[in-house]
Amino acid sequence: MSKAPGWQLAQAWKEPGFGKPELAAHLKAKVVRQLGAMTYKLSQLRFAQIGSLLERDGVFRVGECLSCGHILHDRHSLEDVTRGPFTTETPFFDSLIAALKEHAEVLPLSPHCFVAPIPSRGDYESIEQYHKARNLWNDFVTIGNKIDSSDNRLDYIVVADALRNLISVWRSQLPKTDTQSFPLCHADLSINNIYVDDDYNITCIIDWGFSSTVPEAMMLIPPGLPQSRDELNESLVAAFRNGFVSAVSKSTNLERSEIRDNAASILQQRCSWLLTRLLNFDSLNDYSLFAAAWKHTYGHEGDIRAKIVASLCTVVQRN
Repeated sequence: MSKAPGWQLAQAWKEPGFGKPELAAHLKAKVVRQLGAMTYKLSQLRFAQIGSLLERDGVFRVGECLSCGHILHDRHSLEDVTRGPFTTETPFFDSLIAALKEHAEVLPLSPHCFVAPIPSRGDYESIEQYHKARNLWNDFVTIGNKIDSSDNRLDYIVVADALRNLISVWRSQLPKTDTQSFPLCHADLSINNIYVDDDYNITCIIDWGFSSTVPEAMMLIPPGLPQSRDELNESLVAAFRNGFVSAVSKSTNLERSEIRDNAASILQQRCSWLLTRLLNFDSLNDYSLFAAAWKHTYGHEGDIRAKIVASLCTVVQRN
């Protein structure tokens, strides 16, 4: 096994709020801009099916989905979840929703409690306040075993049910893209698998075990950094977009104008990022992700509760 050139970005880009020096904003932007350009290059690697990239005897092929949303958190044990590979987008999204729903029905949910998001370090001025909030949260969810309670499980089952229509509406709002082939996505990017040199030029990216082909809208999203659940601020999102658009402009692809315009439209949207984290259970605050995706798709937040109640009635009637 060869050694990755450069050094791990995690050595410089630290988790915020833990008393360690922050990486300068312009250096973060430089890294993210390069990731945008790399995302364009990956978007040009197209495959006829949605699934995970598998290698056998030196030959690569698309097999069943081994993405984070399909196998992490013990979801690999869910036998009734269809994992493809898929030739269209709809069954792929249905599969992720089914994995979320079945997870809520039979697997441990810790640490996810839909009505009680986990405290985040960035929400507190001091580390002492953060630790106090975490202790209070632990006490709250411990009383009555809230995390694995039937109420919490039902909340996530209802969310999964509501996501079916939400994702359908959201997809109808996207610009038209190539639905006959699908781009390659790393799918597990973080500061731990990005390597840079002393000038913060990316030298390599490792850990491609979750690399999969995905619908265009699930690939054209900024990464979460420092960890995949952490959303970039607006200036870093802009740097990612600029890197992508710049790479398109430099390409020799005859359709680059259409690619740039469609990609720019998708990149302006936040919903893909929200849905990916929610479906993958890659979040500290699932309710906020769901509420933001709802508002982005339907244009309002006011009737979320009514919709959830209606979905709850539907779920109860089915059972």
